[in-house]
Amino acid sequence: MTPTADDYRWLFEDDNGGFLAESYCATLVRQMTRADVLLRLGATFVQQATFGQVVDPVDLDDEEGRSYIAVAQIAGSALILEQFSMVGYDHRVSLSQGTTLATHFNTVNADTGFAYLHDGKVLLDFEPFYGDFRDAEDAELAEALRESGFVGDPGGEWTDHYVEAAFALASRLVGPDLSREALEGATYVYASVPER
Repeated sequence: MTPTADDYRWLFEDDNGGFLAESYCATLVRQMTRADVLLRLGATFVQQATFGQVVDPVDLDDEEGRSYIAVAQIAGSALILEQFSMVGYDHRVSLSQGTTLATHFNTVNADTGFAYLHDGKVLLDFEPFYGDFRDAEDAELAEALRESGFVGDPGGEWTDHYVEAAFALASRLVGPDLSREALEGATYVYASVPER
């Protein structure tokens, strides 16, 4: 089954949405371990967490000059989830060295971004809120965008359920399947990362 935005509507049911409804960054890195992510980011382990604790964040001691990320291992790939920071997005080039990565974010002001990279090269970069992906020159990539739920309207019409569509697109482009079972069943590691 190829994921679509409909497959991620559950993220906003009941209390599942947590910070995803407000401000988040999600980064999926193909064939990378949690340890590799922490090493590349210069991160320090803080504690383990469940998906429920990640979407309804646990209280962590704020350290000046550091951001917090949650990293899970899902089918051989690493998933980074963050609230009110964009470490994965900011480090997308270095995290994608030697592999493939998709990262997306949404802020409380509806500033959005989605980037798809392979080995440091940007293959796609657009704003999910507007769903305008006219720069997707690759026909297969443009089809994956449409099938994930983005409208691709040159007039700038916004895409319904753009967060859900971004999760579907990341799963399509990078794999693995970020199903509800995979996200809820994973063990996450909280880590602190020095700000750039």
